[in-house]
Amino acid sequence: MKFAYLIMAHDNFRQLMILLKLLDSVNNDIYLHIDKKTRYINIDMLKNCVLEAKIHVYMEYDVKWAGISQTKCQMFLLEQAIQKYHDYYHLLSGHDLPLHCNDTIEKFFYNNAGKEFIHFESFDYCLKDNCRYYNLGNGLLSKVFICIQKAFRVNRKLYCGANWFSITHRLGCDLVKHKIDILRKVRFTISSDEYILQTFYRTMTNNNYVLYNTNVNDYSSVTRMIDWDRGSPYVWQVDDFYQLIDSGRMFARKFDERIDNEIIEKVVRYIDLEKRTVKKS
Repeated sequence: MKFAYLIMAHDNFRQLMILLKLLDSVNNDIYLHIDKKTRYINIDMLKNCVLEAKIHVYMEYDVKWAGISQTKCQMFLLEQAIQKYHDYYHLLSGHDLPLHCNDTIEKFFYNNAGKEFIHFESFDYCLKDNCRYYNLGNGLLSKVFICIQKAFRVNRKLYCGANWFSITHRLGCDLVKHKIDILRKVRFTISSDEYILQTFYRTMTNNNYVLYNTNVNDYSSVTRMIDWDRGSPYVWQVDDFYQLIDSGRMFARKFDERIDNEIIEKVVRYIDLEKRTVKKS
Protein backbone atom coordinates (compact mmCIF):
# COMPACT_ATOMS: atom_id res chain seq x y z
CA MET A 1 0.00 0.00 0.00
CA LYS A 2 1.04 3.60 -0.58
CA PHE A 3 0.52 6.19 2.13
CA ALA A 4 0.74 9.98 2.10
CA TYR A 5 1.48 11.63 5.43
CA LEU A 6 0.30 15.24 5.60
CA ILE A 7 2.11 16.90 8.50
CA MET A 8 1.54 20.42 9.85
CA ALA A 9 4.34 21.63 12.14
CA HIS A 10 5.59 24.86 13.68
CA ASP A 11 7.98 24.02 16.53
CA ASN A 12 9.83 21.24 18.41
CA PHE A 13 11.90 20.42 15.34
CA ARG A 14 14.08 17.83 17.05
CA GLN A 15 10.89 15.98 17.92
CA LEU A 16 9.65 16.49 14.35
CA MET A 17 12.83 14.84 13.05
CA ILE A 18 12.01 11.78 15.15
CA LEU A 19 8.52 11.63 13.62
CA LEU A 20 9.97 11.83 10.11
CA LYS A 21 12.45 9.03 10.83
CA LEU A 22 9.67 6.81 12.16
CA LEU A 23 7.67 7.33 8.95
CA ASP A 24 10.65 6.63 6.69
CA SER A 25 9.55 3.87 4.31
CA VAL A 26 9.55 3.26 0.55
CA ASN A 27 5.76 3.03 0.76
CA ASN A 28 5.36 6.48 2.29
CA ASP A 29 5.37 9.97 0.81
CA ILE A 30 5.62 12.82 3.31
CA TYR A 31 4.07 16.24 2.68
CA LEU A 32 5.33 18.55 5.42
CA HIS A 33 4.16 22.10 5.97
CA ILE A 34 6.21 24.38 8.23
CA ASP A 35 4.44 27.51 9.45
CA LYS A 36 5.49 30.41 7.23
CA LYS A 37 6.39 32.63 10.19
CA THR A 38 8.88 30.07 11.49
CA ARG A 39 12.46 31.29 11.61
CA TYR A 40 15.80 29.50 11.83
CA ILE A 41 14.62 26.18 10.46
CA ASN A 42 17.02 23.97 8.51
CA ILE A 43 14.91 22.43 5.73
CA ASP A 44 17.78 20.30 4.44
CA MET A 45 18.24 18.79 7.88
CA LEU A 46 14.59 17.78 7.92
CA LYS A 47 14.80 16.27 4.45
CA ASN A 48 17.91 14.32 5.41
CA CYS A 49 15.95 12.56 8.16
CA VAL A 50 14.39 10.25 5.59
CA LEU A 51 16.29 7.88 3.34
CA GLU A 52 13.52 5.81 1.76
CA ALA A 53 10.39 7.99 1.81
CA LYS A 54 9.90 10.87 -0.57
CA ILE A 55 9.51 14.13 1.32
CA HIS A 56 8.11 17.46 0.14
CA VAL A 57 8.47 20.51 2.38
CA TYR A 58 6.36 23.66 2.08
CA MET A 59 6.11 27.01 3.88
CA GLU A 60 3.03 28.46 2.18
CA TYR A 61 0.78 29.62 5.03
CA ASP A 62 1.10 31.79 8.10
CA VAL A 63 -1.10 29.47 10.12
CA LYS A 64 -3.28 31.00 12.83
CA TRP A 65 -4.66 28.60 15.42
CA ALA A 66 -8.41 28.00 14.92
CA GLY A 67 -8.34 30.27 11.85
CA ILE A 68 -9.28 29.56 8.25
CA SER A 69 -5.55 29.54 7.40
CA GLN A 70 -5.24 26.24 9.25
CA THR A 71 -8.01 24.74 7.14
CA LYS A 72 -6.52 26.09 3.90
CA CYS A 73 -3.14 24.65 4.83
CA GLN A 74 -4.69 21.25 5.45
CA MET A 75 -6.43 21.38 2.07
CA PHE A 76 -3.23 22.54 0.37
CA LEU A 77 -1.33 19.48 1.59
CA LEU A 78 -4.13 17.19 0.45
CA GLU A 79 -4.15 18.88 -2.96
CA GLN A 80 -0.43 18.27 -3.35
CA ALA A 81 -0.63 14.66 -2.25
CA ILE A 82 -3.53 13.50 -4.45
CA GLN A 83 -1.54 14.39 -7.55
CA LYS A 84 0.00 10.99 -6.99
CA TYR A 85 -2.10 7.96 -6.06
CA HIS A 86 -1.99 6.85 -2.43
CA ASP A 87 -4.22 4.31 -0.74
CA TYR A 88 -4.53 6.52 2.34
CA TYR A 89 -3.89 10.13 3.33
CA HIS A 90 -3.03 10.56 7.01
CA LEU A 91 -3.20 14.05 8.52
CA LEU A 92 -0.85 14.47 11.49
CA SER A 93 0.59 17.31 13.50
CA GLY A 94 4.27 17.71 14.26
CA HIS A 95 3.44 16.73 17.86
CA ASP A 96 2.09 13.30 16.85
CA LEU A 97 3.83 9.94 16.80
CA PRO A 98 2.96 6.58 15.33
CA LEU A 99 2.53 3.86 17.93
CA HIS A 100 3.69 1.05 15.66
CA CYS A 101 6.20 0.42 12.91
CA ASN A 102 5.35 1.06 9.27
CA ASP A 103 4.75 -2.63 8.52
CA THR A 104 2.18 -2.92 11.31
CA ILE A 105 0.43 0.30 10.24
CA GLU A 106 0.32 -0.89 6.63
CA LYS A 107 -1.15 -4.23 7.69
CA PHE A 108 -3.83 -2.49 9.76
CA PHE A 109 -4.97 -0.34 6.86
CA TYR A 110 -4.72 -3.26 4.44
CA ASN A 111 -7.14 -5.17 6.67
CA ASN A 112 -9.48 -2.15 6.66
CA ALA A 113 -8.93 -1.13 3.03
CA GLY A 114 -11.56 1.22 1.62
CA LYS A 115 -12.83 2.41 5.02
CA GLU A 116 -12.72 6.08 5.97
CA PHE A 117 -11.24 7.07 9.32
CA ILE A 118 -13.19 10.20 10.29
CA HIS A 119 -14.27 11.34 13.75
CA PHE A 120 -17.69 12.94 14.30
CA GLU A 121 -18.93 14.71 17.39
CA SER A 122 -22.33 13.67 18.73
CA PHE A 123 -25.62 14.90 17.29
CA ASP A 124 -26.18 16.96 20.46
CA TYR A 125 -22.86 18.72 19.91
CA CYS A 126 -23.98 19.70 16.40
CA LEU A 127 -26.91 21.60 17.95
CA LYS A 128 -24.53 24.02 19.67
CA ASP A 129 -24.23 27.64 18.56
CA ASN A 130 -20.85 27.19 16.87
CA CYS A 131 -22.34 24.54 14.56
CA ARG A 132 -25.58 26.36 13.75
CA TYR A 133 -24.61 30.02 13.38
CA TYR A 134 -22.06 32.19 11.62
CA ASN A 135 -19.33 33.09 14.10
CA LEU A 136 -17.23 36.26 13.99
CA GLY A 137 -15.00 35.38 16.94
CA ASN A 138 -15.27 35.44 20.74
CA GLY A 139 -16.16 39.10 21.28
CA LEU A 140 -19.38 40.93 22.08
CA LEU A 141 -20.10 41.62 18.40
CA SER A 142 -20.12 37.89 17.66
CA LYS A 143 -22.52 37.23 20.55
CA VAL A 144 -24.90 39.92 19.31
CA PHE A 145 -24.66 38.54 15.77
CA ILE A 146 -25.57 35.06 17.04
CA CYS A 147 -28.61 36.46 18.88
CA ILE A 148 -29.77 38.09 15.64
CA GLN A 149 -29.34 34.79 13.78
CA LYS A 150 -31.38 32.98 16.42
CA ALA A 151 -34.16 35.52 15.98
CA PHE A 152 -34.16 34.84 12.24
CA ARG A 153 -33.87 31.07 12.81
CA VAL A 154 -30.62 30.65 10.93
CA ASN A 155 -29.41 27.05 10.87
CA ARG A 156 -26.15 26.27 9.06
CA LYS A 157 -26.26 22.51 9.78
CA LEU A 158 -22.52 22.05 10.13
CA TYR A 159 -20.94 18.83 11.39
CA CYS A 160 -17.87 18.67 13.58
CA GLY A 161 -15.15 16.31 14.74
CA ALA A 162 -11.40 15.87 15.04
CA ASN A 163 -9.48 17.43 12.18
CA TRP A 164 -7.06 14.48 12.11
CA PHE A 165 -8.05 11.83 9.59
CA SER A 166 -7.00 8.88 7.47
CA ILE A 167 -8.97 8.88 4.23
CA THR A 168 -8.86 7.05 0.91
CA HIS A 169 -7.78 8.44 -2.43
CA ARG A 170 -11.39 8.50 -3.64
CA LEU A 171 -12.58 10.65 -0.75
CA GLY A 172 -9.48 12.84 -0.87
CA CYS A 173 -10.04 13.60 -4.56
CA ASP A 174 -13.74 14.21 -3.95
CA LEU A 175 -12.99 16.69 -1.15
CA VAL A 176 -10.42 18.59 -3.21
CA LYS A 177 -12.76 18.67 -6.20
CA HIS A 178 -15.29 20.57 -4.08
CA LYS A 179 -12.71 22.65 -2.19
CA ILE A 180 -14.14 26.07 -3.08
CA ASP A 181 -17.71 25.12 -2.14
CA ILE A 182 -16.81 23.45 1.14
CA LEU A 183 -14.44 26.24 2.22
CA ARG A 184 -17.24 28.71 1.59
CA LYS A 185 -19.56 26.51 3.64
CA VAL A 186 -17.36 26.45 6.74
CA ARG A 187 -16.01 30.00 6.69
CA PHE A 188 -16.98 32.23 9.64
CA THR A 189 -16.52 29.19 11.86
CA ILE A 190 -13.97 28.99 14.67
CA SER A 191 -11.70 25.97 14.13
CA SER A 192 -13.13 25.35 10.67
CA ASP A 193 -10.54 22.58 10.20
CA GLU A 194 -12.72 20.54 12.58
CA TYR A 195 -15.77 21.07 10.36
CA ILE A 196 -14.63 20.84 6.77
CA LEU A 197 -14.34 17.07 6.28
CA GLN A 198 -17.29 16.18 8.52
CA THR A 199 -19.61 18.73 6.89
CA PHE A 200 -18.48 17.65 3.42
CA TYR A 201 -19.10 14.00 4.24
CA ARG A 202 -22.56 14.58 5.74
CA THR A 203 -23.89 17.14 3.26
CA MET A 204 -22.11 16.68 -0.06
CA THR A 205 -21.35 12.95 -0.55
CA ASN A 206 -24.70 11.20 0.08
CA ASN A 207 -22.72 9.19 2.68
CA ASN A 208 -21.58 6.82 -0.06
CA TYR A 209 -18.39 5.92 1.78
CA VAL A 210 -17.77 3.27 4.44
CA LEU A 211 -16.71 4.57 7.86
CA TYR A 212 -14.33 2.53 10.01
CA ASN A 213 -16.60 3.19 12.99
CA THR A 214 -18.78 5.97 14.34
CA ASN A 215 -17.76 5.95 18.00
CA VAL A 216 -18.07 9.51 19.31
CA ASN A 217 -16.83 8.77 22.83
CA ASP A 218 -13.18 8.31 21.87
CA TYR A 219 -10.94 8.62 18.84
CA SER A 220 -10.91 4.99 17.78
CA SER A 221 -12.76 6.13 14.64
CA VAL A 222 -9.49 7.73 13.48
CA THR A 223 -7.31 5.07 15.19
CA ARG A 224 -5.65 7.73 17.33
CA MET A 225 -5.07 8.13 21.05
CA ILE A 226 -6.11 11.65 22.07
CA ASP A 227 -7.07 12.60 25.63
CA TRP A 228 -9.15 15.76 26.09
CA ASP A 229 -10.19 14.85 29.64
CA ARG A 230 -6.77 15.64 31.17
CA GLY A 231 -5.63 18.43 28.83
CA SER A 232 -6.25 20.50 25.69
CA PRO A 233 -5.26 17.90 24.64
CA TYR A 234 -3.28 16.06 27.30
CA VAL A 235 0.45 15.62 26.66
CA TRP A 236 1.36 11.94 26.98
CA GLN A 237 3.95 11.09 29.62
CA VAL A 238 6.09 8.07 30.40
CA ASP A 239 3.56 6.58 32.84
CA ASP A 240 1.08 6.37 29.94
CA PHE A 241 3.31 4.11 27.84
CA TYR A 242 1.36 0.87 28.21
CA GLN A 243 -1.96 2.67 27.81
CA LEU A 244 -0.72 3.87 24.43
CA ILE A 245 0.92 0.68 23.20
CA ASP A 246 -1.93 -1.59 24.31
CA SER A 247 -4.62 0.67 22.82
CA GLY A 248 -4.71 -0.93 19.39
CA ARG A 249 -4.49 2.54 17.82
CA MET A 250 -1.97 3.42 15.14
CA PHE A 251 -1.17 7.03 16.11
CA ALA A 252 -1.25 9.30 19.15
CA ARG A 253 -1.20 13.00 19.97
CA LYS A 254 0.14 14.84 21.59
CA PHE A 255 3.76 14.60 22.68
CA ASP A 256 6.06 17.41 23.75
CA GLU A 257 9.79 16.92 24.28
CA ARG A 258 9.83 19.95 26.60
CA ILE A 259 7.36 18.30 28.98
CA ASP A 260 8.32 14.62 28.80
CA ASN A 261 10.98 13.45 26.36
CA GLU A 262 11.25 10.04 28.02
CA ILE A 263 7.90 8.88 26.62
CA ILE A 264 9.05 9.82 23.10
CA GLU A 265 12.26 7.84 23.52
CA LYS A 266 10.35 4.87 24.91
CA VAL A 267 7.90 4.83 21.98
CA VAL A 268 10.84 5.00 19.54
CA ARG A 269 12.55 2.03 21.22
CA TYR A 270 9.30 0.05 21.15
CA ILE A 271 8.77 0.74 17.43
CA ASP A 272 12.37 -0.20 16.65
CA LEU A 273 11.95 -3.51 18.49
CA GLU A 274 8.62 -4.19 16.77
CA LYS A 275 10.16 -3.41 13.38
CA ARG A 276 12.96 -5.93 13.93
CA THR A 277 10.51 -8.53 15.24
CA VAL A 278 8.18 -8.14 12.25
CA LYS A 279 11.07 -8.49 9.79
CA LYS A 280 12.26 -11.71 11.45
CA SER A 281 8.79 -13.21 11.24
